[in-house]
Amino acid sequence: MSTDSSSWQGADRAHLVSALELHQAELEAQNLELRAAVAELAAGHAALTVAHDRYRTLYDRAPVAYVTVDQARLVVEANDAAAALFGAPRDRLIGAALDAFIDDFSRRGCRAFVAEVFAAGQGRSADLVVIRAGDPAGSPPLHVAIDGVVLRSPTGGDPQCVLALNDVSARRAVETARRRAQDEVLAIVSHDLRGPLNAIVLACDALRADLGPAQHEACVVGIERAASRCVR
Repeated sequence: MSTDSSSWQGADRAHLVSALELHQAELEAQNLELRAAVAELAAGHAALTVAHDRYRTLYDRAPVAYVTVDQARLVVEANDAAAALFGAPRDRLIGAALDAFIDDFSRRGCRAFVAEVFAAGQGRSADLVVIRAGDPAGSPPLHVAIDGVVLRSPTGGDPQCVLALNDVSARRAVETARRRAQDEVLAIVSHDLRGPLNAIVLACDALRADLGPAQHEACVVGIERAASRCVR
């Protein structure tokens, strides 16, 4: 019996050792897989960090004013160009309501535009008038054109909207000056033409009357004189 018992114990021990060795091999294989997965995650995290840093640099230093807002139109991010556009430091912009920097006449349009961007994913070319912080009353308005795009959170958080604001005040001023110049030219031309054209009309009416040759000649001379004024 002791011999049989020893045999069984030896067999059990060998079977246990074999099972342990097999289990150890499986653990080592899983460990290698985990190490590979960790290395892949680390590489992905490094790539994301580089991409995020590049995005932050491009966002912060871009010459175009960028403002990121949430669905309540609260400023989440703002770059240096936006701070210069609004005339306020970035730390004052962040957390503030975008509406506070938009004039009363543009505020409703701004709200509708941001809501449209969140609904459609993007939007283009809304016109707003910005109120610059610290500008005295009576300062010329600052006209901006804005485009927007929605950023979806990769973690399932609330989406945000990035707005690009371009100062178009100079272009508006040029367009206003051009329209004013056109109006002035039209006013001058209409004033200068009104007199000679009236003279021509009166002379034509006189020619229809039963006048003598001398009066006809005077009418023709008057028409020629008025036409020469129109040409000049």
